[in-house]
Amino acid sequence: TDFGDISISLETIENLSLKAAARVNGIKDIKARIQVGQAGLIIRIRAVIDGEVSIPALTEEVQRVVKAHVEDIAGVPVTSVNVFIANIIQTQTFKSRVE
Repeated sequence: TDFGDISISLETIENLSLKAAARVNGIKDIKARIQVGQAGLIIRIRAVIDGEVSIPALTEEVQRVVKAHVEDIAGVPVTSVNVFIANIIQTQTFKSRVE
């Protein structure tokens, strides 16, 4: 800026990514890795999701939300958000028995 330099750590970008991805319904556990590319950041999200959600819809929403959040808050361009679904968790419903 006109007033000096600004530096943002990769850990900060990672935490912004995790915060944004955690807001998406169906995400149960997430990890993020950040890589600096020539045109901007490359964000890799590893997620465990609820087995009752559409994987294509969920991953697209994660990509959109993470990209927008990081660009809005940090002001750094994001070239890609890659999502890897590591596993699914089946939500168990227990029927109560009355005797």
